[in-house]
Amino acid sequence: MEKHTLSLDDRKKLTVTGVTGVDGMDGKEVEISLESGKLVVRGEGLTVSKLDTDTGNLTVTAHNISSLVYGDKNKAGKGLARLFR
Repeated sequence: MEKHTLSLDDRKKLTVTGVTGVDGMDGKEVEISLESGKLVVRGEGLTVSKLDTDTGNLTVTAHNISSLVYGDKNKAGKGLARLFR
């Protein structure tokens, strides 16, 4: 499994390493692809303020980040699929 790091600052700024891409987002949810699987960030006013897939760095800013949930690589997109129906 590939290594990644998370840094959450005052529930308003999340920095993640080991990112391969962003699979989808709206103001309440961001689905992130990691080298080791998926990470879903939930909260209010979520914005991807920086994404560099060459270095694998991502920064998400928000009014409030309420949860971080890991998922399986093989179950990608199921949470956001409901949002776009």
